[in-house]
Amino acid sequence: MKAGNLEKLLKDKYDTVVEFSEPEDKEDVPVLLHNNKFVEPVEGVIESYSLPGKGEMDPSPVVAVFYYVLFGLMLSDAAYGLIMVGGCAYCLLKLKNMEPGFKKTIKMFMFCGVSTAFWGFMFGSFFGDA
Repeated sequence: MKAGNLEKLLKDKYDTVVEFSEPEDKEDVPVLLHNNKFVEPVEGVIESYSLPGKGEMDPSPVVAVFYYVLFGLMLSDAAYGLIMVGGCAYCLLKLKNMEPGFKKTIKMFMFCGVSTAFWGFMFGSFFGDA
């Protein structure tokens, strides 16, 4: 789909010949992750270790669930979690010209703040006073 658009754009603008081919089985190809809005912020964590190869499963959904839940369990302070959610939501609403990677990080910490607040309420912890 995108290859056809690129070919049309190049042929319309320039006098070119464009040829597309499928990659070989052993050829190293770039990886592009496609995830929903809940999982997308954790892609930076996956990229910092290693992206999945061609034909491998994308671990982002599994990592997202465990990352958010375990982050909240480790902090487990309702007041701190609410401050995190409020601060991150403020940044997302007011700072419109953020870089995409930084925006993903802010969203990740907002989801972590929700988890932190949830577990803080579950354990009855507010500013460390359990």
